[in-house]
Amino acid sequence: MKKFDVVISLGEQIQKLRIQHDLFTYSILINFTLYSLLNGYCHANRISDAVALVDQIVEMGYKPNTVTFTTLFHGLFLNKKIVNGICKRGDINLALNLLKKMEEGDIKAGVVIYNTFIDGLCKYRDVNDALDLFKDMENKGVRADFLTYNSLIRYLSNYGRWSDASRLVSNMIERKINPNAVTFNALIDAFVKEGMLLEAEELYKEMIRRSITPNVFTYSSLINGFCLQDRLMEAKQMFTLMVSKDILPNVVTNGTHINGLCKCKRVEDGMELFSGMSRRGLVGTTVITCYCYFPVR
Repeated sequence: MKKFDVVISLGEQIQKLRIQHDLFTYSILINFTLYSLLNGYCHANRISDAVALVDQIVEMGYKPNTVTFTTLFHGLFLNKKIVNGICKRGDINLALNLLKKMEEGDIKAGVVIYNTFIDGLCKYRDVNDALDLFKDMENKGVRADFLTYNSLIRYLSNYGRWSDASRLVSNMIERKINPNAVTFNALIDAFVKEGMLLEAEELYKEMIRRSITPNVFTYSSLINGFCLQDRLMEAKQMFTLMVSKDILPNVVTNGTHINGLCKCKRVEDGMELFSGMSRRGLVGTTVITCYCYFPVR
């Protein structure tokens, strides 16, 4: 942060001395410090200043390159201070206008920039807008990668649109883009929440067939699904399988399993699992709730 402050301060001091920037001074900034200056403005939550700087250098005859625009886009979408108020201030529209300016020039937006936009639109606006941009990106000949697909699949799954997410997975596989654990986990979790445990199990089997290693999130989702349907024996088997593969259960995994045991009034089994959690330094509160409803006699 300090180096960004120094660069910003230097630029402001030049202006206070009434030294007008010309193409020569801007070329120095462009060649050596433009990236740092833009990044500094973004980190300082001064996006309007960053955009104004780009406008100024354009007026002086300089054409921003892909790095310039990428820096601005990352500033708009990745800075936490900006993220909190991004919708209220309309910064997404500002970013979309920057993309339009970029494409009107000689610069072709690549997959990195589109991925930033798609993820930002999914998070802070509407997944449908992200899908529209995805189609636009494809029409312009920019090939999506696994990050593009994972963003869309994750957010579609979060919104309960598992059918659309499944189609994207199929499309991904057709294009020889290998899905990973993140891809499958998003859909498995969505299927579990919809009560479609059979489909979730099939996806788990597909992961195994593709030699994709399930992780703690995969197993936690499936254990949750079994517990929700009172299939505690299968939940226990899945839990045992996970541990046998040296995948340590987390608080969510154990909490889900304990909650399922408690619902079936198997509080002592829940306590045994809770004790194992405590020995591993994991803290949970589910077992306390169990005692409130089903006290051991």
